[in-house]
Amino acid sequence: MSENHDYDASKEMDSFVNETCEIAKEYAEARYNYAVAKLKMDSILAEAYKNKAIKESLAIEKAYLQLTIDNEEAKKDYEAMLKEEAGYKGLEQVLKAREGKRSWKQSDLKHKQMIQGQG
Repeated sequence: MSENHDYDASKEMDSFVNETCEIAKEYAEARYNYAVAKLKMDSILAEAYKNKAIKESLAIEKAYLQLTIDNEEAKKDYEAMLKEEAGYKGLEQVLKAREGKRSWKQSDLKHKQMIQGQG
């Protein structure tokens, strides 16, 4: 491998890592936003349990849905929670895919270096 190709590969990997770090920051923010939305829903649910408006024996997802029937604020909060959850789970998949790609690129680079050393 030429020095120029090594430099290009290094620069490409650096760019890839920087992009991955940005995605990781987005992921952290999405996880935080989900936690905030979930805490809000849990607070509304706790109040409903306290007032006996919702049976505590209901599964959590059913309890959340019960809250949204006549409560517009709970409905908006529940939708926000679901969107934030979908967002962070999607970013998780992107980060996993990028980790696989990074690992493959490193293996490929090492393989090419080994071949060059033998040639």
